[in-house]
Amino acid sequence: MTKVVFVNSAAHLQSGVPKAVIKAIVPADGERIEQSPGLTGTEEFLEKESPSPNGSGEGEARLLHAARSRLRLELQGLAFAISRGAAPEEYARFLWSDGAAKWMGSGSPGADEYLAKEEEAFASFFPWIMVRHELMSSGVAEVVLSGGCLGGWGENRFTLARSLGLNRSALCRYCIEACRAWGEQLGLKVEPMPGPGCRGGCKLRAVKRKQTSRVAESTT
Repeated sequence: MTKVVFVNSAAHLQSGVPKAVIKAIVPADGERIEQSPGLTGTEEFLEKESPSPNGSGEGEARLLHAARSRLRLELQGLAFAISRGAAPEEYARFLWSDGAAKWMGSGSPGADEYLAKEEEAFASFFPWIMVRHELMSSGVAEVVLSGGCLGGWGENRFTLARSLGLNRSALCRYCIEACRAWGEQLGLKVEPMPGPGCRGGCKLRAVKRKQTSRVAESTT
């Protein structure tokens, strides 16, 4: 008899990238076999589609391939979790509920500092994304993402997700909860606001949570 469990992939990336959750088949004798299926025909097409707008050349192509492979692994984990009865929000919290302060280098950054740090990360992990600042202040910051989103790229940014059996609702629910869980660790309310249609960009908004302190009333 075999069973299916979640395991942490030894190949997960560092610097704030989540643990990759993959399918493991565990025979009765305890021997574990980790499986990661190859590219589908749709994904092979996606690998060739929509070059990054942020650069060109062989180095850029390698970065783009690595970024797409990382995202594919993350979404495979999401698809598997959902197939085993988990909600997208549960999987998001599993991956993103810790590590933000270490990644940020501060447990209480300004909203603008946080989104600036995310913009740096996008260049490596989501190189197809173009970022436009709409508002940048320590209390509230907002950027518009175009060229794709945190869940896909190209003419239809949901193609990769759909090729793995995920619909738009599940993908957006996962993304929204992941951003919320990540931001809460930094004293921020982080909200992705999905754009309309398959080509529309998303907004990413961060709001600094007010630090409240209770002052004991003195009586005389």
